[in-house]
Amino acid sequence: MAIDYPQLRTELLLPAYAAFLAAGNDQGAADSLNAASSAMVVRSPLVPIWRVLAWAAAEGRFERVQAAATSGAPGIKSLAACALKILDALADVNLDAPEFRALLTALVSAAVLTVADRDALLALGDRSPASRAEVLFGAGVAVSSSDVARALRGTP
Repeated sequence: MAIDYPQLRTELLLPAYAAFLAAGNDQGAADSLNAASSAMVVRSPLVPIWRVLAWAAAEGRFERVQAAATSGAPGIKSLAACALKILDALADVNLDAPEFRALLTALVSAAVLTVADRDALLALGDRSPASRAEVLFGAGVAVSSSDVARALRGTP
């Protein structure tokens, strides 16, 4: 995700950056924005399948889905079989994809998975510590002193 300079300007005008701006310290402001903090969480919903499989292995989740795929009611069997195919076919899972969310919701509604199971799976897409820059502009984004100068003064 690209840096939104009007949004960056709004952020830089907050009191947390006042000392840097008063001193003309663009690098200090950038460093502050890029500092990782355990209080910050960034959403990164594309999760490697090995992490999803580790989640599935915990607390018998995989076994519950397998059992539903073989011995559940017809609609539930189909849902569970689809979930197993996803685990076999993909290298990464987009936890925020509407189709994936719908499948997950259906598995919870069918009591194959619990709400706690769903929440634990969706939490795989959250990363902490993260920086304020990542929270504002996306996972992996860092702000440079040139970005700060451009946002404040229109010059890199």
